[in-house]
Amino acid sequence: SYLVLNFTAEDFHEVFVHDTSMSVQLLFGDSALSLVQELYRKLGSQPPLPDWIIGGAVLGLEEGTEEALKYYYLARDAGVNVSALWLQDWSGYIDTSLGHRVYWNWAWNSSYYPGLDQVVQDLAAEGVRVTVYCNPHLIVGSPMFDEAAAAGHLMLDQEGDVFLLDFGGFFGGTVDVLDSDSMNWYAEQLKTNILDFGFSGYMADFGEYTNVDMVSKNTAFDPEEAHNYFPTAWAITNSVAVEAAGQKGEAVYWMRSGGLGASIYQTLAWAGDQNVDFTTTDGVATTIVAGL
Repeated sequence: SYLVLNFTAEDFHEVFVHDTSMSVQLLFGDSALSLVQELYRKLGSQPPLPDWIIGGAVLGLEEGTEEALKYYYLARDAGVNVSALWLQDWSGYIDTSLGHRVYWNWAWNSSYYPGLDQVVQDLAAEGVRVTVYCNPHLIVGSPMFDEAAAAGHLMLDQEGDVFLLDFGGFFGGTVDVLDSDSMNWYAEQLKTNILDFGFSGYMADFGEYTNVDMVSKNTAFDPEEAHNYFPTAWAITNSVAVEAAGQKGEAVYWMRSGGLGASIYQTLAWAGDQNVDFTTTDGVATTIVAGL
């Protein structure tokens, strides 16, 4: 349920819970570190990262095979220790009123990235991994959207139609990962299209966009609970995909959304799209606070 902790008053603390009841468990310790450690003992912690992700730079590159390799070779030949490439637009792109956007159909676009299957193997021989991008939404009209809609794997509106969200220049549906059948279907897509392809990880973006008027096949959640639990369900989906691919402890996916209990299903978290500046509102300083 939605929760607000208010510690602004000097003589009392206030807790707001958007529900009819609540259960409270208080932890105490001698230091902030001991409290964090106790919290992780209660909730579970992220698994250790594999050595490859922390051994060198991960280069974010775009705009096709030739362009990406050009900048990789520049970095490599300049002596940069490169651990991996991150190809966010591996699935293709769409030009919108907001500019160049990734095409949200999570499968290799061989026209935009010709020969990528061989490139992944060649880079692996050099000790360099390749990572990509996905999220729990699918762009209208794409093969994955059509398949998911036909099989009933997308969140619905109050009339029983696929709920379409405006993502800025295009519309998309949301995979109903709250439902076990739909979650397992999507995990299999991620396993097949990403991990079995040879990619070593991916950004598992979004998770927080579930509207409170969306309808899931899982009737155990009311709309507000569904919104709050969706990031954890999205984390579980990725964990299931990695486990099924036999890549646990080796593949890395990084997430920007989360919730209570999500940490044991995440390999890495990031704090969203900050501005490239030093402002305290949404600049580099906010990444420190988010990390804490």
